[in-house]
Amino acid sequence: MTEPELLSIVKSFIFASILTLFIFMINSRREVENGFYKNLSIFFLFFTISYVGARVNQNIF
Repeated sequence: MTEPELLSIVKSFIFASILTLFIFMINSRREVENGFYKNLSIFFLFFTISYVGARVNQNIF
């Protein structure tokens, strides 16, 4: 693994976690138990999309 590749993965991880925290804050008011697992799946969805995007194109961010 090269240095820019690792950096883009870290960036995508931060990007996905910020998005998830934002969605979690919106959903936490309505549903607590169900919302957590939903947001966890959303986080992994965003992370995989970001990770694949970072692997395919290094200049995505």
